[in-house]
Amino acid sequence: SENKDLMAGFFSYKRPGKIKKPTKKPPEEEEDYIDDDDLLNSPDNDIDLPQSKSHLVYLDQQGKKLFVNSIKDEEFCGQKILLSFGIKDRKGQPDAFKNINHFDLNFNSQTEISYYSGCNIDFAKLTQTTIEIDVENDSFNLEIDGAKDYLSYKLRYARIK
Repeated sequence: SENKDLMAGFFSYKRPGKIKKPTKKPPEEEEDYIDDDDLLNSPDNDIDLPQSKSHLVYLDQQGKKLFVNSIKDEEFCGQKILLSFGIKDRKGQPDAFKNINHFDLNFNSQTEISYYSGCNIDFAKLTQTTIEIDVENDSFNLEIDGAKDYLSYKLRYARIK
């Protein structure tokens, strides 16, 4: 027969006993305390917040074509608008409108405006990424050829006074 505790006097070895799992306490439920005075007083809804800027110009991309469409707005009529184009989600480039490669977008050489209605384009003021237009109607449309279909373009506009 074997004696497992024969050398126990020479070594300080303890056999593992039953390991108790820590018990979780159920979370204490908090009572919802409602003050009767709070029910009588309604919150103030008279806060004057500035209105958000509405989008008047939208960009749609279908393959190698970009479509710039405006919604009908009579305030546009007779104004000059500067359209700026950028490229979304370019790694290492936090701003989509800065440092654009001239091979990806360039209105002076490779990207051209194939159709426009409701506006006049000032071709003398074209830059690599911007188009200046004079709006004639309450809405306008532009069609741009030569965009890269593997890139996602972004548009912003500014009214010029």
